[in-house]
Amino acid sequence: MQDLILLLRLKILEKDAETLLDGLQKLIDEVQKFGGGRARLLVEQKLKNRAFKLMNSIKGLRNKLPNLEVSAAWMEYLHIREDLTNVNYEVLEIVGGLAIRGVHVVSVEETLCWIVERFLAGIPVDPPGFTVFSARDTNSPTLARLMRVRFPVKNVWALPMTAHQFATFVIEDTPELMALAKDLAVKEVQSIQPALDGGDLRSKLLLRRAEKNALSRWAQLMADGLAVYFTGPCYAGSAILLRLNPSTVEPEEDSQAPEYERAFIILEMLRRMEPPQAVKKEGPYEGFANWLERSWKNILAAEENPDLPNQNRRNELQEFVKTLLDLLNENLSYAKYPADPVPFSQNAGSWSTAQQWANDWTVSLRQETELMLPKSVDFNSNVRDAFNAGWLCWSKLESEAVENVKPESPESVDQLAEAVFTLSSHIVRLFDDQESQLAGMTGPRRSRGRGTGT
Repeated sequence: MQDLILLLRLKILEKDAETLLDGLQKLIDEVQKFGGGRARLLVEQKLKNRAFKLMNSIKGLRNKLPNLEVSAAWMEYLHIREDLTNVNYEVLEIVGGLAIRGVHVVSVEETLCWIVERFLAGIPVDPPGFTVFSARDTNSPTLARLMRVRFPVKNVWALPMTAHQFATFVIEDTPELMALAKDLAVKEVQSIQPALDGGDLRSKLLLRRAEKNALSRWAQLMADGLAVYFTGPCYAGSAILLRLNPSTVEPEEDSQAPEYERAFIILEMLRRMEPPQAVKKEGPYEGFANWLERSWKNILAAEENPDLPNQNRRNELQEFVKTLLDLLNENLSYAKYPADPVPFSQNAGSWSTAQQWANDWTVSLRQETELMLPKSVDFNSNVRDAFNAGWLCWSKLESEAVENVKPESPESVDQLAEAVFTLSSHIVRLFDDQESQLAGMTGPRRSRGRGTGT
């Protein structure tokens, strides 16, 4: 009876895989129109090939079913079904992204997608794939390296959050980082492993779930650290002030790290990322980190939450950040957002550049004049600098408001958002035009968001 039920389920799963493959074939050409050749290649090589492998796995399991133990057969079936579900979900995300981006008139939403892709392409590691919109936050990586933007988007402040998703791909691509995350997960689960190691199917499933959840939590914390390492203060500001929930003491799902631990990791990485110079009393990000920490503590106090995590956990997380930073400096130092310009490096960006732009904007806001494009911007400029300039300027305005005992102006924050959007759009356009000229073309390589304001 068990074999018959499993055989029927495998037939249903095989039909699902066939339908998925048909849909993927139709989707591939559409993806190239908006994501280019790389996006098409990722969908074809990652998603389509994965669907083919799952189809073969279904057929293979069906053929060897009579010779397998029942528990082993069900375990393999559940693995295949879970993998197929993830591929299907990813395909649906691409369809939704194409629906929003596939309009005849360039929209703000499409421009935001191009800003995200240029923002992440400024990090000198394997670039992202296709940018799509999503109705919910999710930390799970995708085969086609999709970058999810929370929809609807009203301004640019939340866009640096995509650095966290991008970091999950880098973790998977870097054996040293994966080894660290797995090692921490194994140590965490060891305390409950004897109770789960019963040898039966239920015990095996519970053990697998516990290990998977522990790995997910550590990978999530690790991705927070990498996102700061890659993009600087802009990710820290977006995550802590606009995304992390101060009222959530414990996460609803076991696969999620506590939000207060994520905030601690982000601030700790920001402070440790650039050690103070001998002539300096503090690191380049110390002032911003202090402002961000004060803001976070004020939010926690308003929610009447205790100052978490406790001291023992703080010590553990500090040691984790130290170990992570050493690994990053050893394996990915070229991808770090630099405090100062890197000699002979194009499009690297730097905190110094962001500071210059932020200073100009701050003066304009004080004088109540228009926020202009920086004079130094060109096709080599980095979108990360634009976001960092915006966040730095915001922190200065808020600090001045507190010092002068007056409310912060929402209009100033809106002006800043528009300035960051305009500057980022301008950088995208300059880069795209430069690429077109180098390719010997008269126009842009492909359709891109070319808006200059909200």
